[in-house]
Amino acid sequence: KGAFPGRAFFEAGASGGSGMFAPREFFEESARLMQGRLRWMHPINLTYFVWTFVRADVVLPEFMAAIGDHLSHGRLPECDRCALATMVWNYGKMSVRHD
Repeated sequence: KGAFPGRAFFEAGASGGSGMFAPREFFEESARLMQGRLRWMHPINLTYFVWTFVRADVVLPEFMAAIGDHLSHGRLPECDRCALATMVWNYGKMSVRHD
């Protein structure tokens, strides 16, 4: 209903859900490929790619560990405040820690 059918995606309490995204296998293969290419990905682009994993309810702890390691090696200053906050949100929503 309404002028914007995708609106439910952005409404308060919307969880996204896997039904609105590519199949889980897409995310698994993307994570596998990205882990070998992290050094070429800017942290801001990486942040928003990971955001799609969160919205699709795809949690891959090994992938998130690799991202945490990557960012911990001096790349966090490359994030703007939005990317930094979003990456923290990503980890929080996934209930994944990087110590």
